[in-house]
Amino acid sequence: MERRRILIIFCLSLAAGALEVQALVRHSAKGKLLVHAERSFAHAEQEYLVDRFSGADFSSDSLAVLDTYTVLLYFLIGGVCCCVSHAALCPVDVVKTRQQGRPELYKDEATGLPLGMLAVASRIVQSEGVLALFTGLEATAVGYFVQGACKYGLWYILKFCFGCEQLPLGSASRLGALVLAAFLATAVSSALLCPDERARIRLVEQPDFAHGTLSAMAALQKEQGFFGGLFGPGASALAPTLLKMCSYATTQLTIFQLLTDALLKESWANELPRLCITFPSSVVAAIAGTLLSQPGDALQTQASKRAKAGELVPSMIEQALALGWSGLCCGWRTRIVMFSSMVVVQLMVYDAMRVLFGLT
Repeated sequence: MERRRILIIFCLSLAAGALEVQALVRHSAKGKLLVHAERSFAHAEQEYLVDRFSGADFSSDSLAVLDTYTVLLYFLIGGVCCCVSHAALCPVDVVKTRQQGRPELYKDEATGLPLGMLAVASRIVQSEGVLALFTGLEATAVGYFVQGACKYGLWYILKFCFGCEQLPLGSASRLGALVLAAFLATAVSSALLCPDERARIRLVEQPDFAHGTLSAMAALQKEQGFFGGLFGPGASALAPTLLKMCSYATTQLTIFQLLTDALLKESWANELPRLCITFPSSVVAAIAGTLLSQPGDALQTQASKRAKAGELVPSMIEQALALGWSGLCCGWRTRIVMFSSMVVVQLMVYDAMRVLFGLT
């Protein structure tokens, strides 16, 4: 469609240019009226043909094309914002993973109830040292840089391909296009993240399993085969990862886009710093995304925990039924703190870098 538009405009520009040259050649004191008439005719003919053959709005926004520089910037911005936000909250992620992976070790001895986030962190530090809270930091930083680059880069490309900028604000078609673009971008990026997440979770649950991310991936492949090491036996780890990440990121990106668009179009928004618009939008997007992705996060941890060589791993539905509602919600308070803070930081860095590079 874009190629057709560009071709039509190119041809029309040539035609209009030819008429302009013809008018200049004929230019004389006597023929000024004829020159003006031919120029008016050229302009009218161009507008008619554009409407006739493309049926599209050829404003400066709609004529924008995907240039390599802008696309690469979005990949870079996405990688940086996800890497920074996830790595900064690595200790909280370690606590959350321990709560979900080893709930029997982190219970109050008097009441038998699960310990809170600070109590679990204190117990980890007492028994294993402070550095234990940073287990899997390398896997987190590298994995989420790749995942973030793909997620935000593909999201930008897909929004352009679906024509989101040309669809009316608040329309169902625009909402559907935003959701579909976010879902597809997240699905691809999450599939790339799955092997890294398996290595990270295994290192957090079993610190002596390997010395680093790459060695953990190699050990998982040796233990469960090439495909099993990447995605779990029978892709048992891929489905929970997709469930978690697609629900979390699709909600996060869509709500943030809708809220910022709705607020920025208000007249009073121009009188406020941009931070006053993006910060509340990111908070709402963070909370919604965190709550909707909680079951997928619990299932992802269980899938990585139970994946052993030669062992038949239950399906995602069977694992969900076995965990029950309480098991699926295990660690949700820690996760609210972690993911809400992480998403807010991520979206703020994302928007700040867009402003820095002049992409807003």
